[in-house]
This record gives sequence, structure tokens and C-alpha cells, in this order.
Amino acid sequence: RGVSLYPWQTECIELWLKAGYKGTVKVVTGAGKTLLALGLAEHLQNHLVPDLRVAVVVPTIVLMHQWYDALMEHGNIPREAIGRLGGGYKEDFSGGRCFLIGVLATAWKELPKIVKKEKVGKSLLLVADECHRFGAKEMSQIFATPRAYSLGLSATPEREDDEVND
Repeated sequence: RGVSLYPWQTECIELWLKAGYKGTVKVVTGAGKTLLALGLAEHLQNHLVPDLRVAVVVPTIVLMHQWYDALMEHGNIPREAIGRLGGGYKEDFSGGRCFLIGVLATAWKELPKIVKKEKVGKSLLLVADECHRFGAKEMSQIFATPRAYSLGLSATPEREDDEVND
């Protein structure tokens, strides 16, 4: 709603589409990763997946609320179409919800079950915000969530423990 993407955001969306609907975007903090993800979701819904479901997984409750506020300010979906998981919330995709924002500490266990139960994997975009924080053994289980599309967002996607030392 009332948002124009920057040229770099449009270019990222085009590259993501060419990469097979998956990839990680490295962008400095505060530059517009959230709006990029919303623009990407809008493109998918308008051109490929009319019944798109979006699951955004974030590492903190504060970020869950920031995403919710961004959707209220810039999104074009009604409040009741947005669910939250974690931080005292236990919502899912039922009841007409098409957008679910989950805190990683809860979502890694619950989101795969929700998606399987509700059979929305074929139309799901999984967004991992601050994806560099998802590498721990338990937390990385979030990637067992059935999905058609994946987007990682991070200012620092490289992890020190990803490197192999001889």
C-alpha cells in the first residue's frame, strides 16, 4: 500500500525468480529487507500463486511485532488474515489467514506441523529473516517446513562456523 520499490529491490526480485524461487538476500540493516519480501510476495500472488501463503520466521518477539506493524502500514491484507506464532500467540493458517509471522524458538517445532496439517506447502513462501541465526541444530529444523518458495534475509548471512578449516 503506497510503496514503491527501489531499483535494487526490483533487481533482487528478478534475480530471485531466475534462481528458481529461492535464495538469500544480503542487505544492510534498515535498507528495506521487509519491503523487499513484501514486494516479492506480492509478485508471487499477482503472477503465479493466487492462494499464496507466507510464513515469516524471525529470531525475536520484537521482530515479530515489527513485521506485524509493517504489514499493517504497507500491506493490503486485512488484520484478520495475519497470524502470529510464538511470544504468547498460537495462530496458524486457519480462519482465512494467509500470512503467519513466527518466532524461531516456537516456529522451528510448530510451523512444519502446521503446514503439513493444513496442506499449504505447495503455495507457501517461507521467509527467514536474519537467516544467519538459523544455523543451530534445533533451529535449522525450520527448513524441514514443506514449501514451494524460500527467501533468506540478512545483513550478515555468512557464519563463522560455516567455514571449514584444514
